[in-house]
Order: sequence, then C-alpha cells, then structure tokens
Amino acid sequence: MLIAILAGGKGSRFIKFSKKPKLLIKFKDYNLLDNFINQCKDFNFKKIFLFLGFGSDKIIHYLKNNRIKVNYFLESKPLGTGGALKIIENKKDKNILVIMGDVLANVNFKKFITFHKSKKSDITLFAHPNNHPYDSDLIATDVNSRVIKFYSKNRKKRLYVRNLASAGIYLVKTRLLKLLKKNTFQDLSKNLIEKLINKKKYRIFAYHSREYVKDVGTPDRYFQVQKDIKLRLPFKRNLNNKMSAIFLDRDGVINKEKYNIYSNPCNFYPRTAEAIRKINKMNYLCIVITNQPAIAKGFVKEDFVKFTHAKMETLVGYGGAYFDDILYCPHHPEKGFKGELKKYKIKCFCRKPKLGLIKKAEKKFNIDLKKSYFIGNSLVDYNLAVNSGMKPIIINNISLSKSIKQKKHFNNLHQCVNYLYKQVSS
Repeated sequence: MLIAILAGGKGSRFIKFSKKPKLLIKFKDYNLLDNFINQCKDFNFKKIFLFLGFGSDKIIHYLKNNRIKVNYFLESKPLGTGGALKIIENKKDKNILVIMGDVLANVNFKKFITFHKSKKSDITLFAHPNNHPYDSDLIATDVNSRVIKFYSKNRKKRLYVRNLASAGIYLVKTRLLKLLKKNTFQDLSKNLIEKLINKKKYRIFAYHSREYVKDVGTPDRYFQVQKDIKLRLPFKRNLNNKMSAIFLDRDGVINKEKYNIYSNPCNFYPRTAEAIRKINKMNYLCIVITNQPAIAKGFVKEDFVKFTHAKMETLVGYGGAYFDDILYCPHHPEKGFKGELKKYKIKCFCRKPKLGLIKKAEKKFNIDLKKSYFIGNSLVDYNLAVNSGMKPIIINNISLSKSIKQKKHFNNLHQCVNYLYKQVSS
C-alpha cells in the first residue's frame, strides 16, 4: 500500500515555539518522522511518499543521515492536503493511506484497512472523540458508519452534533484523485470529501476508534502529548492491548431522572463534565449504557434521542471532556402504550440487565471487563455489572448501596469518580 505523509504546511502555528519543522520535534527519544517510519515498518508499508514545505532542507538532511529511504516532494508553492495528493494520482496502488504530518499516532492500521475494504469504501476517515470538538472537523454517520455530513472546524456557530472528530488519517481510493485539480491549492476535506458525501455513487465511511491519535500542531498540545508518552498512553490505547472502562448509566447518574417520561440528558448534575474529564485523565474508556424504552412506547422519537445525546456530547466537550461512546437500547417488551412502535416492542438482548450493549462495546474497543466498573443507580445496573464480571458502584441511592453492602456511599458521579481517581493514582 502507498503511504502519503502530508507535511507541506508553513508551520505557522508552531514556528513561534520552535524553529524546527514539526516532523523533527522530539518526543522522548524519537520525533514525529521516526514515529511514522517505524509504524510503516511494523506494517510492512514500503511505498512512502513525504510531501514537504517548511523546513524541508532539515528534514532531507535528517533522512540522509539516518539512511531512511522514502520518496519526497518539495512544494514550490502551497498545494494544500488535496493538491499534494494530485501529484501521485497515476500510481497503480488501489488505495492510499494518507496521514497528516502534525499528528502522533499509535494505530493498528491492519484493522483500519480491513474496515475500509469490508465497507467497499471510497474514502474512510479515522475518527474518534476528543476534548476539543469545538475546533475539530466533526463527522455525522448513519447506523452503518457511513458519513452523511462533515462539519468543518472553521464553523462559526455552535452545533449540537456527535463528538466524532476526523483524526487526520484517511484511506482514499487512488482513482478519486482524478477529481482534484492539478497544481492548485486544494483541501482534502473541503475539495474532495465534502463534495462526495451526498453523491450516491461514492461510499464514504468513518472508522470509530479509541486508539491514540493526537494533533501536536500547537505548543499546548505538544506538551500534553509529552505527558501522555511518559504515561505510555499511545501504546496502551493501541487496539492490540485491552483497556479498562468505566461504564455509566445515564438517567440518575449523569442527569436528573424523571420517571415515566423522557429525561433530558443535558440536565446534568453539578460537576458532571468535571467527573467525565477526570475519567478521561485516568485513561479509562468512558462509555454510556442506557435503556431508553420511551422510544418503544412512542413517548419520544428516536431521532430526538440521538439529537439529545449529540447535545450532551457537545456540552461535555465544551467542558474539556468526552464520552468514548453512547449506546442505548430502544426496546421495551410490554405492549399496550398509545403510539407505541411495534418493531421495538420485543424481548431483546440489549436491554439492561442483559449484556448485549456491554458485549458490543467489549468487542468494538477490546475492553477488559474484569478490570472495569459500571456506575449506576439501580438494581438493574448492579445486576448488569455482576453478570458481566465488572465491579458495580451504586450512586445516588443510599438504600440500594446499603443492601448490596457497598463500603462507601456516593451522592453523585463527581464524588464517586474523585474516590476512584484517588484509588487509581495511589
């Protein structure tokens, strides 16, 4: 497979911090260029094309001194992420793995490629939630992970959409490069991806991952990545390695619960975003698992539930935190409600305390359930945790926490996560 590393920018965001090009900035005992080359070696990628702009002389000198064999192109004028790729449109490889030159990544590329091929995708975007969705390119997908909308980071208004950000890694069918203009500045997202999303003949998908991909384009993010490397987070988050998770019930844990009607998930308990942010810092996946029978009963439209979840992710994102995923069960087994949806009035495998949603998350993110927690407020949540091998924690329900002989009682999520944080950090 052909690999294109796009590092042709001016380095304008970083030049005040360092005179070195970003590819050569040190992270412990390696730099971004080393990281890219080593990953290419790990996956036996031999056709590497490097597109250079600012600091190209220093990068070429580094390549020669370290005997690194790559093909490189010097941009005589800025071509952008799309214009650069036009240069290699006549290559025979069917697919190109495109990586932005300002990200540090530790990714199982084989799984990414397998997903791309299984979907018969024309373009696949590597996507993940992050703690700054407000200045990220965001992606909206359907239930099959097909991209239906792309929201540029340059948007002026706040949008209530899922925190699913484009991470700067793409798989692109080589034949699509013919749609780009030659020797012209173009943006891969704006001039190719956005234009093709609404055309039925093109298949564009998002690969939702929990793996480590971080933009180091600003000094603040550079220093954060330095801290992450000391904690070995890039390695730990690779899909080859199991991760622990903190699963959260929604109503009565994240937001105030109203019985027999649809609870507003954005009616947060105090300091909820702070609690989620602390879970992120603990390097646990943070996944919401919730029963939403109001959909089956006809009390609320499923699209409205999806919108309120997107709004919840947006608000938490503005608090510098994120959920790795939100999974819900729309079913309810009992019939007799006015306006109920018959297709959802079933005995399913995903309604808590059954394990369907937990198993889905376990497989998708390679989770070690025995080292994970489920924080809930009901006996259903407790039974789900026990049945799946997780450690149950009941909050906001003193009588239940006493009956299950829980050692500590927690009035809210913030209090509970603070306790866990001290346990993990000690």
